[in-house]
Amino acid sequence: MPAIDRFLEAQDSPSNGYAAALAELRAGRKRSHWIWYIFPQLKGLGTSPMAQLYGIRDLEEAQGYAEHPILRARLIEITAVVKRHLATGASLENLMGGQTDAMKLVSSMTLFARAAQDRALQEVCENVLTRTEMQGYARCAYTLRAR
Repeated sequence: MPAIDRFLEAQDSPSNGYAAALAELRAGRKRSHWIWYIFPQLKGLGTSPMAQLYGIRDLEEAQGYAEHPILRARLIEITAVVKRHLATGASLENLMGGQTDAMKLVSSMTLFARAAQDRALQEVCENVLTRTEMQGYARCAYTLRAR
């Protein structure tokens, strides 16, 4: 199984997969546990088994994720939902269910804003980052140093 398939397998889960994540965010609040494979971040930012399993190795793997047609489309769609909530003044912490997952989202957006070759993905990530910065969440310094 190619390494990127771990994300598809997790996102296709009927309980905590992509459909559940999208529904929760559309409703205005993350409630279950899916952050690692919906908004992946660089390996090294988390120490849990899930963070290790779904941590993105480097910018090259992030580019592979961003170029995969299903993963890219899903990331654009769900990030656009986050963008819409933030545009109405929603609190990032409330939307993501707390500070920890808010920081994970910012790390993921920092990663894909850098790695994306697709203009639509890059723009939606940049838009979310601009809005999260207004709420006091700076771009992830660890991710900005990644190669």
